[in-house]
Amino acid sequence: MRPQRTPPTRKRCADARRNERARAAGGLREDLRPHGQGVYVFIVDPDATKIDVRHAVEQAFSVRVTKVNTLTRKGKATRNRRTNVRGQRPNQKRAMVTLAAGDTIDLFES
Repeated sequence: MRPQRTPPTRKRCADARRNERARAAGGLREDLRPHGQGVYVFIVDPDATKIDVRHAVEQAFSVRVTKVNTLTRKGKATRNRRTNVRGQRPNQKRAMVTLAAGDTIDLFES
């Protein structure tokens, strides 16, 4: 009988300050990829509307939001290698938030 292998741990790149600010923003998490000047991407609740996202970002980071675009990414289909049970990762809603000229969110700058 083979010895059982421990599953590899998934290392997450998370800054403690970023997570603390994200929790204060009502579950908004900033994506690490830049999307242009003054555009930030957040992972939001699937039921959140553009207006909800706008108010949450303005209140959490004290900035002015000019535009909010949303998209829903379909969850990836998965399979258990041992039992071959099919599953799916959860869907993910993202909001691309454009800030007014001169406003920035200083999460990564120190």
